[in-house]
Order: sequence, then structure tokens, then C-alpha cells
Amino acid sequence: MAIRVSRNFSLAVQYVLDEWLPPILRDSRWVMYLPMKLLFGTHTREMMDFKDGAFRLSEAEFSGVYVRTEVPPVVGPVQLHSKSISACLVQASEHPG
Repeated sequence: MAIRVSRNFSLAVQYVLDEWLPPILRDSRWVMYLPMKLLFGTHTREMMDFKDGAFRLSEAEFSGVYVRTEVPPVVGPVQLHSKSISACLVQASEHPG
């Protein structure tokens, strides 16, 4: 099951987080708790602590975090310019598999 959002909504949220909030707020646990809670539910604490401890995890522990915290993808229509699509196809054909 996917979470459906419009492209414009997704870009608006990204813009607000990146441009309106100074890094000291954007990186604050107080500010990010609600969005993380909405996205990760019961795994909020684990995801909020992940960046600080990721390099100390074994490969199995690291993979386990991704398995436990998998969330439905946020999907919406993709708006690619025809030149972008052509460039992607050229890159894919030049570097197969």
C-alpha cells in the first residue's frame, strides 16, 4: 500500500523543510518528531537514532533496521521533461546491467 500525494504537495513540503527552516530547527528532534512519527509509527525512536549509530551496526543489524522500518512508499505522478527521459534512456543503454 502506498501513500498517495501530489507532486506539488511533495515539492511544497520539501521546500518548506529545506528553505524555511534553519538547519538548527530542521535537525532538531523536537521539530522532526511529528513527521517521523507519522511516517515510521512505532519505529520513530529507532529511525531518529539511526544516523548517530549506523556506523557501529553490523551488516545484519543495519539490514534489520531497513526491514523493521519499511514504510509504504510515497508515490505520485512523475513530471519529467522529454529531454530528461531521453537522457535517462541514453544513460541506461550505455551502461546496461
